[in-house]
Amino acid sequence: MVEGVLRKASSCLFLSLLIAVAMLGVDRGFSSSTATLYVEPSSIVSQTYVVGTNFVVNVSVSDVVGLYGFEFKLGYNTTVLDGISVVKGPFFPDPPKIFVAKMLINETMGFVWVGVTLVPPEPARSGSGTLATITFRVAASGRSPLNLYDDKLGDGTGSPIPHNTVDSHFDNLPPAKLLVFPKKIVNPLLTPPQSFQVSVNISQVMGLHNFEFRLGYNTTILDVADAIEGPFLKAIGSTYISKFELNETLGFVWVAVSLVSSGLSASGDGTLMTFTFNVTNVGNCTLNLYGNKLYDADALQIVHEVANGYFDNRLPMKATMSIDPPVIKNPEMLPPELFTINVDIGNVTDLYGFTFNLTYNTVVLNGLGVVIIPFPNQTDFVVQLSIDDAVGVVWVNVTYHSPAEPLTSYNATTLAVVTFQVADVGDSPLDLNSLQLTNFEGMQIWNETYDGFFSNKPLHDLAVLDVSLSSTKVYCGWSVDIDAVVRNEGSSTETFSVTAYAFNETYSLNYTIGSQPIVNMNPGAETTIRFRWDTSGVRPCTNYTIQIKAEILADETDVADNSYIDGNVKVKLMGDVNGDKTVDVFDLILIGAVFSSKLGDAKWNPDADLNNDSKIDVFDLILAGTNFGKTC
Repeated sequence: MVEGVLRKASSCLFLSLLIAVAMLGVDRGFSSSTATLYVEPSSIVSQTYVVGTNFVVNVSVSDVVGLYGFEFKLGYNTTVLDGISVVKGPFFPDPPKIFVAKMLINETMGFVWVGVTLVPPEPARSGSGTLATITFRVAASGRSPLNLYDDKLGDGTGSPIPHNTVDSHFDNLPPAKLLVFPKKIVNPLLTPPQSFQVSVNISQVMGLHNFEFRLGYNTTILDVADAIEGPFLKAIGSTYISKFELNETLGFVWVAVSLVSSGLSASGDGTLMTFTFNVTNVGNCTLNLYGNKLYDADALQIVHEVANGYFDNRLPMKATMSIDPPVIKNPEMLPPELFTINVDIGNVTDLYGFTFNLTYNTVVLNGLGVVIIPFPNQTDFVVQLSIDDAVGVVWVNVTYHSPAEPLTSYNATTLAVVTFQVADVGDSPLDLNSLQLTNFEGMQIWNETYDGFFSNKPLHDLAVLDVSLSSTKVYCGWSVDIDAVVRNEGSSTETFSVTAYAFNETYSLNYTIGSQPIVNMNPGAETTIRFRWDTSGVRPCTNYTIQIKAEILADETDVADNSYIDGNVKVKLMGDVNGDKTVDVFDLILIGAVFSSKLGDAKWNPDADLNNDSKIDVFDLILAGTNFGKTC
C-alpha cells in the first residue's frame, strides 16, 4: 500500500512539473550544418532524351542560415544542350521584396547566370529550397557537364556564407560496353603449366579519355603472367599508366590508363588491355570486371555495361537436352488447336550426331510432325525419324558426316521442332528418353535430359500481390490496418479464405490477426481486403513481421505466391516515447517538450501522442504517468 501511494504521488509530481515545462515552450533546436549549393537531379542519363526534348534542372540550397542574396553560373555544353529559360525558385519571395541582378542565358559561352538578393526590410532566409529552375533543350546526342562556378551565398551584412557545391551532368548516348574477350574459355587441355590470353575490350564508346578497372580471378587456378596496354587509346595519342597493381592474395589486377593530352579522346571499338594468365590448377572461375570507371575529356563518367569472362579447364560438363518451353499450362488450348515445342541442346562440345525418343499422352495429344534444324551453316547430314501416334512416341536420329563441322554450344540450340495437335482436355508429359549423343570421333557424350509438360485442364492459381500497413510503429493497444491485394490468376472462379499473421521468430511469437473469406472471385480479378490488428495483449518492445496467406487450392501448383511477407510493425510499451523499453522521466520530458502541439505543427512528435488523437495534451501525460516505471 505504501509503495503504491509513493508511485502515485511521484507520478502526479512529474505531471505537474512537466505541464509547467510544456507551457514555457522552450525551443532547443539548433543546426550547425554547412550549406550546400547543388544541381538536381544529380545526373540525367537516359537515351529517351532525343533531339528536341526539353528537361529542367533545379539549382537548390540546403541547410543554409541567414541567406540574403546569391549568385552562380551553371555551365553546359552548347553542342549538346540549348538553354531555353531560367526562372527564380520559391526559396525567396516574389517581387517587390527581391531584386534580380542577373537572370540570363549565354548560348555562346554556355552558361546560365543568376543573381538575386532580398531588399530591406525583408528578413533573411534559412533552411533548404530551390533558388532557380532552368529549362534545357537537347540539341544533339552527347554529354554535357552541368557545373556550378562563380557561386556566392551572402548574408544580410554582405559577408559570404561558406558552402559546398555539387554538380550534375547530362548524357543521352547509348551505353558503352566493357567486356572480357573471349567471353568463355572452356578447354580441358589448358592444364598446368599452360597459358592463355584474354583482352578487356571496349565497344560503342564515345569520347573515352581515360579508364580504370579491376579484373578479378581465382588465385588457386590462375596467375597473371603479363599485362600489355591495347591500341585503343594509344592510336589517338600518348598515354600513361596511372595505376597498375597485381594482387595475388585477393586475386585481381588493377589498371588505370589515361591519354596524356587533356583534349584527346577515342571513340568506337577496340582493346584496352591484354592479359596473359598461367594455369596453375584444374577448376573454373569468373574473370569479372569491377571498380570500372570510364571518363571523357571533360571528366564526365561514361555510362557502360559490363560483360564478364569465364574460364573452365575441368572435364566436359554434361550436355543438356531439354524441352522448350518446359511447361505449357493453358486451359484455352482446346481441340483441335496446334502447338509446337523445341528440342534444345546446350553445354555440348563437338556434337556430330544425336538420337532421342519423345513420349507423350495419346489421349490428350496427337503427334503430327517433326522439323530438323541443321547445325548452323551445315548441309551434310542424314535424317531418320518416325511418329507412332498409337503409343505416343516420336523417334529422331540425325547423323552428320564430312565435311560438316561439329556443333559446340554452351547456350540452348534447337535441334528439332515437334508439332502436336490437342486431342482432349488433360495432362501429358513430354519426356525425353533413349538419348544418345556422339562426337566427331563417334564417342558418346555425357548428357542429361530435362523433360516437358503439357496441360489444358482448368488452372487454379491464387496470388497475394501486395501488403501495405497504416503504421509501422504503434503503442501496445493501438490498432494497425493491413491492406492485402489478392488476385485470381487462374482460369476458374474460386472461393477461398485469406489469413493474416504477425510473427517474431526470435521470440517464437505467432499471432493470427484474422481470416476473411472471398467468394466467387472471377478469373483475372483482384481485390483489396483489410485486416485490423488490435495489438492489445501482444508482447511490447518487439518487432513483428506481417504475413498474408491465401488458401492453397486443390490442384494448385504455383503456391509460392500464395504467401506474401512484407512490412514490420514495432509494438512499443505504452509511454515509452524514446523507445528505450522503459517509461521514465526522459519520456515525460519529451512529452512536455511538445505539449499543446498538434499534427502538422513544426515541433510535432508522433511518438508523444500516446492516445493517438493527433494532439499532445494532458491525456498523453496521464497515460505516461500511469505507466511510469514500467519496463520490458
